[in-house]
Amino acid sequence: MSRVILSRVTLSRVTLSRVTLSRVTLSRVTLSGVTLSGVTLSGVTLSGVTLSRTTLSRVTMSRVTRSRVILSRVTLSRVTLSRTTLSRVILSLVTLSRVTLSRITLSGVTLSRVMLSRVTLSRVTLSRVTLSRVMLSRVTLSRVILSRVTLSRVTLSRVTLSRVTLSRVTLSRVTLSRTTLSRVTMSRVTLSRVILSRVTLSRVTLSRTTLSRVILSLVTLSRVTLSRITLSRVPLS
Repeated sequence: MSRVILSRVTLSRVTLSRVTLSRVTLSRVTLSGVTLSGVTLSGVTLSGVTLSRTTLSRVTMSRVTRSRVILSRVTLSRVTLSRTTLSRVILSLVTLSRVTLSRITLSGVTLSRVMLSRVTLSRVTLSRVTLSRVMLSRVTLSRVILSRVTLSRVTLSRVTLSRVTLSRVTLSRVTLSRTTLSRVTMSRVTLSRVILSRVTLSRVTLSRTTLSRVILSLVTLSRVTLSRITLSRVPLS
C-alpha cells in the first residue's frame, strides 16, 4: 500500500501478513483483534489510532509518527522501531518481547502494566513520560535521555544502562536487580522506596538527588560522584 489515507476506519479480527505500508496516513482508526505479521511501515503517520487486543510480530517501523495513539492489551514481538516519534501515546497491558528501539523520541507517553523483555533502546529520548507497574527484563539502554520522567512500581532485572542522562526524574517503589549502570548522570532525581540488589554503578554522577527509604544490597560503586545529596532512611548492606 503506497500513499494511502485511511480516516475513521474500524478493523476487527483482521490478519495482515507480509504487508508493506509506505507513505500511509491513518487517522481515527480502531484496530481490534488484529494480527500483523511480517509488516513493514515506512513514512507512516498514525493519529488518533486505537489498538486493542492486537498482535504485532516481525514488524519494521521506519520514520513513523504516532500522535494520540492508545495501545491496550497489545503484544509486540520482534519489532524494530527506527527514527520514530511517539507523542501522547498510552500503553496499557502491553508486552514487548525482542524489540529494538533506535533513535526514538517519546513525549507525553504513559506506560501502565507493561512488560519489556529482551528490549534494546539506543539513542532514545523520553520526555514527560510516566511508567507505572512496568517490568523490564534483559533490557539494554544506550545513550538514553530521560527528562521529567516518573517511574512508579517498576522492576528492572538484568538491565544495562550505558551513557544515560536522567533529569528531573522521580523513582518510586522501584526494584533494580542484577543491573549495571555505566556512565550515568542523574540530576534533580528523587529516589523513594527503591531497592538495589547486586547492582554495579560505574562512572555515575548524582547531583541534587534525594534518596528516601532506599535499600542497597551487594552494590558496587566505582568512580561515583555525589553532589548535594540527601539521604534519608537508607540502609547499606
